[in-house]
Parts: sequence; structure tokens; C-alpha cells
Amino acid sequence: MGAIRKRSFLPCMIWPLQASLAGGVLLAAGAAQAQPTVVGERAALVDPLANTLMFVKNGTPTAAAMASTAKVMTMYVTLKAVKQGFLSLSDTVVISEKAASQWCNCFPGGDVKTLKKGESMSLEDALYSIALSHGETTVAVAELVANAVLNADVSTGSTVAESAALEQDFVDMMNDEADALGMSLTEWKTVHGGDETGQVTTPRDLIKVWNAAVDLSMGFLDYAGVRSRIVTVTGSTGTTAYPLAKSHWYYPNVDGDKGGDSDWVRSSLVAQSTRLGRTLVASSFMSSSIPVGQHAATDVAAMLRWGFRSIFLPDRMETSASPTGAATVSALAMDCTGRDAVTAEVTQAGGLVLARWTPSFLGGGDFPYLRLHAASALTSVTEASVAHLSSSVAVSAAAVQEAGLSHVYLSTWDVDGAVVGDPPEEVDAVHVGAGWNPDVVLVKSGLIAVSYIRTDYRLQIDLYTVGSHPSGTTGVYDVKVASYTSPAGDAFFDVSTAASLLNECVVSPCTPAYGLVMAGRTTDGNLRAISFRVDGSSITRHTTIDGEPATGLDTTRLGFSKFATSIRTGAGNVRVIYWDMTPAGTLTRVDDTGNLPETANETSIARLGSASIHTPRRGALTATRDANGRLKLIAWERDRFQEVATRDDYRLADSGASGDLGSKINVCRLSTLSDGSSGAGDFVVAMRDTGSVPKVISWRVGAP
Repeated sequence: MGAIRKRSFLPCMIWPLQASLAGGVLLAAGAAQAQPTVVGERAALVDPLANTLMFVKNGTPTAAAMASTAKVMTMYVTLKAVKQGFLSLSDTVVISEKAASQWCNCFPGGDVKTLKKGESMSLEDALYSIALSHGETTVAVAELVANAVLNADVSTGSTVAESAALEQDFVDMMNDEADALGMSLTEWKTVHGGDETGQVTTPRDLIKVWNAAVDLSMGFLDYAGVRSRIVTVTGSTGTTAYPLAKSHWYYPNVDGDKGGDSDWVRSSLVAQSTRLGRTLVASSFMSSSIPVGQHAATDVAAMLRWGFRSIFLPDRMETSASPTGAATVSALAMDCTGRDAVTAEVTQAGGLVLARWTPSFLGGGDFPYLRLHAASALTSVTEASVAHLSSSVAVSAAAVQEAGLSHVYLSTWDVDGAVVGDPPEEVDAVHVGAGWNPDVVLVKSGLIAVSYIRTDYRLQIDLYTVGSHPSGTTGVYDVKVASYTSPAGDAFFDVSTAASLLNECVVSPCTPAYGLVMAGRTTDGNLRAISFRVDGSSITRHTTIDGEPATGLDTTRLGFSKFATSIRTGAGNVRVIYWDMTPAGTLTRVDDTGNLPETANETSIARLGSASIHTPRRGALTATRDANGRLKLIAWERDRFQEVATRDDYRLADSGASGDLGSKINVCRLSTLSDGSSGAGDFVVAMRDTGSVPKVISWRVGAP
């Protein structure tokens, strides 16, 4: 480059950068997977949280033309001036004569000039226009900002010569900022990125200014991530509303991007995506020598896909040894709370064993697990479900054969997680009703729901309170408070239920609303989902949604009013279905993972990502048994904008087929890891191994 910078026009606008990458990045250790295929000559992928360069092409950086990606710096300088009070987003941007004559991708899109000299819009609207690469607004905003910062005059140039001088002043500001951000291989010559000799940058430098713009906390991603916006232009004949629109079609959950192309640049792009609370930024430059038809978006998608797979690849931690005192089992179920897990195990002799698996007190919370177990008084048990309500209480629901009929019993267990070495104790067992396929879930503190299939194949849901024993001991007891029975003809083979809070009570008076989503396989083999509103004394059915053929299913809560069901489709593949439920009880099927060829003989599902009311996630972790009987974990997250061309990238990462052969697979989530990544968490898989012995395996997903 070698050019000497002109004098700084922004001495008061430069501050020590808190954004990632200001002082450069370290190349992250490569994950054990194939590098992404990138066509562009120059490309980079950065993890801002870890402050690492995850991938780079052209490892010895050389600068090149960048086309309209230069407008990232244009927006950054503008937003920084707003933040320092030189002007405001409500200020008016008047289109100057020079801006109106600008060669451009023209407002509101295309080659036909629409904006005329003297027409105006707000600075906020103009920033949306710049994000969509409109040339007239880019030049006009550059004039306005330079005049405001240097001359305290919030106006554009009154003559072509004045406009040209202000535009050059803005270019000097861009170069000052490049110096401050450590963009050593960058030289700006224009405010818009048009082809001009000596105007160059690199993908890594471009990512530096992108991250700096995000860290300004001035809504940069609102502009760069615009999907639709109505922009109002005022002219001599009044106001006109122009709809602006953009689709980020190439990869899920794109927070924002800026692309460009020109005679010198086949395609360039910088983009940010956030998956499960973790953000990556990628950029690719393609010169005009790249064959027609190639697009930097394909490169960026490949890098993001590779990067998120590296982060969210399920990492196997430890496997429990063959547990002492474990009989061979025919079925088992599992649930977790905190860092404890409980399993309800049906022995091949028809007994029921409840086991508490706690992190070894010698291992600092890591596996192997200490297994504490006790047998139920129930006999002739065929299947069971379990809910881990707290560190001291668990409940199991078991199907028991009595006089040729199946009956459901609810047992309450004192698991006393505060005492090391104390085995569980069955406090009581109550008869629920005649039926099978029991499923028990925690609705809220002190309230559980037990669902099962009656002997006439109708669905039954009973609500029970779980409270302190009247005698004041540590025992508990169950009291039925409400019931629901589906009508005749509403018949099922099996069901799976999940519960969630549906509203946020901030201002009194407010009554918390709770909901259940039941996903079941009807007697004709199809999926049917039903939503229920629940309070302490009633359960009310609301929405019914019928779906595709399913031969197995499991349902979980993802977060505030959000649920997911994993099914084994009629074709034998796993599919994740996403549901939203309103406080009124209305259920909507919002998305699914499509027809990915992922064979599964069994499927279980757990939440992946934060369950915060304020940051509901769309992530799920499935544990499946593949066609060869081997355990496989898959991390999923849907596109919240639902604008990608295919749903292949809903699948974030998978463990590959493990060496674990078995059946009766269950997965549940332990506590979230406190490492800054809201998608990170520890999980436990319980299964019956080939010797019919319970096996527990720990996994970590998303740790940086």
C-alpha cells in the first residue's frame, strides 16, 4: 500500500477498541473435519467470542478490491458520529446534485435512477438504504456526516464541488478509522467501494470493522440485517413510501451481511450468523477471474457451516461402568435436574428400579457417575416414565399388569440429592387408572401431569399435586386435582408430553399460564399434536394438529412457550418438528427439519440452547439409534427467519455413529455451562446395552 495518510479529521472519535480482533487474532486449532471448500481467492472466518481466526484462505494476506462491502465502514463511521452526538438518526439527508448523479445500484433497487436532487429522507432510513447498497444515499450520507463532524453543519453539499470535497473528507475519516482498528492492509478511495486503483482491503480487515460496528451498540445489525423496511422520501410533490426488501437465502439465522460486485470483483460478502447464541463472522472475495455463476455467499455458507460444526460437534466425555447391582432391563426412562439424573428401569423380571446418577464427588462434577438405586414395591411392570422434580424428589409412572389388564401407578421417590451415598426411597404408590404408555412431566413447582393411553385407546391426562407429607417428614404425597379424557375416536398408540410456562408476569395483577403439548401416534399411524392450558385445578384442550406418518416420537420444551418433537417418519428418518404455543393455548406448527436422509430406529430429544424467557432458542439435540443399532447424537437449530433455500443447515453437527450398540435410548440435559456460550451444555444419554444392562454416557455440546 505504502500511501501516507492525510491528517486525521476524527481526533475525538478514536477510542481504544473493545471489539474483538482489534489487535489481531490467533488461528484456532483445527477441528477434526475436512476444511470448507472456498472458491474465492481470499476468505476468513472469525469467532468473536473466542477472539480466534478459525479459517483463512490466502494465509499470507494480500489486499484486493472489495466492491460495496466498503459500505460497512461507511455505516460504521456514520453510526460512530451519531453516537458521539454530531448528528442524530432523525436528521434529514437531502440528496445533493452529486449524489443524484452517482453511478449506482440505485434506490430503491436496480439501474433506474429514482431519487432526484433536493429529495430527502431521514438518516435512519438512509442507513437502511446504504445497507442495500444504494449509491445515491451512500454519497449523500457521507457528505452529511463529514459536514456535521468537521463543520458542525448538518447538511449535504450545496454544489458539486462542495459535495466532492466533503466526500473526500469522509474517505479520510474512513482511513483514520482503518488505522485505529488495525486494518493495516486497507486503503479506502471511495465511500461506496466502486472500482478505483489503490482501493483495497482483506477479508480479515473487513471483519475487524464489521465487529467494531456491531460493538458500537448503535443498531448496526438492524440495518445490515434488514429483511423489509418502508422508507419515506419527501420531494416537491409530497411524500412517497418505498418498500425495501432483502433475503439472506444462503445460510440460517444470518444477523446481517453486506455484499458487493463490480467489474473488478465477481462477488464479495461479509456476513454474521448466530446459532444457539454463538456468533461467527465470515467474508470472501472473488475476483473477476472467477467463473461466472460463483457467488461469495456459497463460500460464506461453507465457512459458517464448518465453523458451527466445529463448535457444536457433540463431544463424548465419559461412560459409566457396568453399574453395581443393576439387573438386566427390558425398558428404561430418564430425566435430569441440575447435574443429577434419574432413571426408571424395568427389569426383565418385571420389577421397577429407580436409580439416581450423581456426579462423582471425587471428580469435580464429571463422569463417571455414582449410581444409587432402590427397588419399587410394584411388580409385573412393563414400562415406565420418570420426572426429576428437584434435588430431593422424583416421580415415576409405571404400567403394571394386573389380572390380564395394564394399569398405571404413580410412585413418589425421596432421592435426597443433598446426602452422598443415600439411596432413593419409594414414599408412596397410587393407582392412576387402567392403561399403558405412561408419561409424567413437571408442569410447575408442585404440579405434575401424567398422560397415558386408556384400554379403549383414548388419551388420559391427570394432574397431581406433589407436596410435603402431612407428618412433616421429608416424604411427599400425590393428590389428583384434574383430569382430561379424549373423546371416542381420538385414539392413540403412544404419546409424549412436555410442559412450559406460557406468559411472563411482570406487572400485577397477572396469573401465570402453563401449557402442555402432547404429541401422539394415532391408531392410524399418524402424528397428532394437542395443546392444553393448565392451572392448579383444571386442564383444557385447545388446538389439535394432525401430521405425517410417524412410528416413534418424543417431545421436549425448548423454552418459554416453545416445544419440539422428534419423530421417526414413515420413511424411517428422524425429523424435528417445532411448535409455538400462545398464552391462550393456541398451538402452531412453525417449522420442521425437512426430509434429511437420517435413518433412525429410535429417537429421543432434549433442549439445546438457552431456555431463558427473553432468549428463546430453536435448538434441539436428538439421540437416535441408527440402522445399525448404534447411538448417534445430532445438534439441530432451525432458521428463525425461514428464508433459506433448503433446510439442510438446520442440522448443525452430529457425533457420527458411535460404538455404542443398544436400544431404549433417552437423552436429557444437565446444567448449562458457564463459559459464555448459551448454546453450550452437558447432556446424558441412557440406554440399554446389548447385554440388557443400563448404560449412561455423558456428552458436551458447544463448549468453546
